[in-house]
Amino acid sequence: MIHDMERVAAIRVRATSQIELIKSLQAQIVEGRLDALEVALNQTNDIETFFIADLDRNERTPAQEAKWLSAAENMLSVWGPYLQNLRDHFGKAGGRGIQVIGG
Repeated sequence: MIHDMERVAAIRVRATSQIELIKSLQAQIVEGRLDALEVALNQTNDIETFFIADLDRNERTPAQEAKWLSAAENMLSVWGPYLQNLRDHFGKAGGRGIQVIGG
């Protein structure tokens, strides 16, 4: 059972937004692959499939849930600065036809 539905909804919105950003960055790459984007995508997907899904599977007190959601938010925030920098970097290169060498 989820106690703080608003917080979970906000986390889901942030995760969805981050997934969209990652996929848009991946779509700009025409040659090669940036492994960090794959890791970022997998970890961001874990917000829903691991952290939030676990709330439905395991009963927690509100305090335990808050700590668990803090861990999810922390994981979500880890990739934020990297993805923003990458978006800016890709933008300087025209945002299309990015070639990755040594990914």
